[in-house]
Amino acid sequence: MPSAGVGTWLQPSDAVISKAIDDGFSDKKLPKDARYHRILNWIKPGLDARIEVDPPLMCALSAGQQAHDKLQAKPTVDSVKSACLNAITVIIVHYSQALRANWACIIEKDGVTLQPAIKTLDSDPQVVTYYPGGLSTEDVAGYRYAEVYTFNIPKEWSSSAILTYANEQGVHRSLNLDFSSFIKDVAGR
Repeated sequence: MPSAGVGTWLQPSDAVISKAIDDGFSDKKLPKDARYHRILNWIKPGLDARIEVDPPLMCALSAGQQAHDKLQAKPTVDSVKSACLNAITVIIVHYSQALRANWACIIEKDGVTLQPAIKTLDSDPQVVTYYPGGLSTEDVAGYRYAEVYTFNIPKEWSSSAILTYANEQGVHRSLNLDFSSFIKDVAGR
């Protein structure tokens, strides 16, 4: 496992992780050239319905931000490494009129399917009024869900994979995950 020297996007070096923790904990606005990327795919225009895919470096930045926001001590590099390395976090935000309308997701590559190692389903979604689009011309009452899935990614999957998710009706959609921006984030640091 890389530590102080050169790292990969799945295993950033200790120095890169430390910088991400510091940047998150500082509560300062990140510079425009800061290299912290996530994959963001909007599901429904006009709503904040989306899929976010966060790599280990974004996980480290978030750990620093969360500690700052909760008035906790700054996380250590070792604690962040144990929580973030070799994993991606998938956050699915969606809307539904149905209670317990949790969506499932998997990641696939070359005939191999990964199930989430950790699922945090939204058991207490926000009650909201939203415009569903389509044939409906009025706003409807429903729920806003935010679900979090963590996947342990094999090293050989370092360039891309396919995320497939299913809504509460069982309709499947796929999203190509191109990890090239994650690779650039740790290159040359």
